[in-house]
Amino acid sequence: MSFPFDVQLVGGAETKTYATKGQRLGQRGFTEDGRVFRYMRADPTYGITYPYWAAADSHKYDTSEAYDCLEATTSTAKVIGDFTLDAVDTNTDHVADWFAEGYAFLTVGSIIYQARIRKNTAGHATTAVVFSLYNPLPLAVAAGSQIQVFPSIYSAVVSCHPASGGNDGQKVKVCMPIVPVTKSYYFWGQTWGPCMGIPSEAFPRGTYEADLVFSSDGSVKLRADWSANNINQHAGYRIPHYTEDPTGALIYFQLEIAP
Repeated sequence: MSFPFDVQLVGGAETKTYATKGQRLGQRGFTEDGRVFRYMRADPTYGITYPYWAAADSHKYDTSEAYDCLEATTSTAKVIGDFTLDAVDTNTDHVADWFAEGYAFLTVGSIIYQARIRKNTAGHATTAVVFSLYNPLPLAVAAGSQIQVFPSIYSAVVSCHPASGGNDGQKVKVCMPIVPVTKSYYFWGQTWGPCMGIPSEAFPRGTYEADLVFSSDGSVKLRADWSANNINQHAGYRIPHYTEDPTGALIYFQLEIAP
């Protein structure tokens, strides 16, 4: 089963938020003017209060299943054409469909196979969790094969604004939200195209000053020379040549996260 075609956002759909899920997480949407969005869900603790400060994937990984992902071995053997995988997941916080639209990575001999997850049963202390896949397995999987499972990067998106939960310099930015979003609500987060952002430093106006990166708080700034503690995520590039600072605290730039 393939991922559906892109959705054209009409009637200002990109400015609306939704209490119930209406698209697959990560669904690509576009506006008539060429901006690109992904369908995602705000995290359940903070939501997104501050538009135009970048928002990030809130998930963490460890090998003991204490956080949001899973590292385990498969419980039962699978044959070519099967649509499920299973593994014991002791983290009961991993509720049903926690991993929906995420990925499972299987190590089978010398092959690492990536499978997209359609849904999953809930985590239990000893019972294997069943991961239902979008596509059939193209290879046999022996019981005891290594598996790493990640939820969708769009399933719990947290604002990086200092008053929210994502400002730690470790989380990867996945969108520029253009509207406030209630906790656990669904929305279209912009990932590519002309956009506004909050500048965290002086406007880049000098010769060759165009390449922008994200600060930890989700604002944007000019890419600095490399240093051990200054390797920021690429954000895009400023569009106009600013000869002086504009009124207000926004910079017009080309956002470049996911095309």
